[in-house]
Order: sequence, then structure tokens, then C-alpha cells
Amino acid sequence: MNDPLATTGTAQLSAYASGQGIRISRGGTDTTRTSTGADADGASLDNATMQATLGTLLAGETVRVCFQVTIR
Repeated sequence: MNDPLATTGTAQLSAYASGQGIRISRGGTDTTRTSTGADADGASLDNATMQATLGTLLAGETVRVCFQVTIR
């Protein structure tokens, strides 16, 4: 998943914990992902784009990807 962010926003890179800017809810489980794309968790967040690798989704499956941005 790839979501471009508004140019008037500032991504909150530690919204969920130190360095954890993305939260994924899937199958009743919440996990956080680091904001940096330099690691192996398949997610990144900066002031231009949020990206998260979700793997294979099942038909009818609900997955929520959350991140926070402060609008200037």
C-alpha cells in the first residue's frame, strides 16, 4: 500500500512509540511498524509518503493501516 501525503503536513514518525509511526490492525491484532524504510518490517513513513507491505489479503478480510500527520 502506498499513500502520498499532503504537502502541507508533517508526518508524526513516533506517533505510536519511539520510531513507530505506522500501526496495522489485522485479524484482531495491532502491530506497529518503524517509520524508517531502512529496516525489514516493510513499512516507511516520511513527509511525502506512507508505504506498508501487507502481504496476501483474504477475500473479505479487513486490515487497517493508521498513521498521523500534523497539518500546517
